[in-house]
Amino acid sequence: MAMYSGGIPFVTDREQVSRIHGELFSVDADTLRGTDRVEGHPVHYTRRLTKVRTHDGEEHEAWLYFYDHELVYPHLVPTGSYIY
Repeated sequence: MAMYSGGIPFVTDREQVSRIHGELFSVDADTLRGTDRVEGHPVHYTRRLTKVRTHDGEEHEAWLYFYDHELVYPHLVPTGSYIY
């Protein structure tokens, strides 16, 4: 996967650049629907189940939002860790 920033970070799986660093949350269905609205799923970002690994090595399946559109003025975040 690759992380880019165009003012906000976004992830694409069109290329393999680095691991993506983030936070893992457990949410209920209402919260997930609200997050979908904020992220513009499925029009702007697409939510897909993705295998993730926590710092202690545990593997989980988690929802991750992907940007599947053409990249305009992207700035690669080579570390996969967005800090603003």
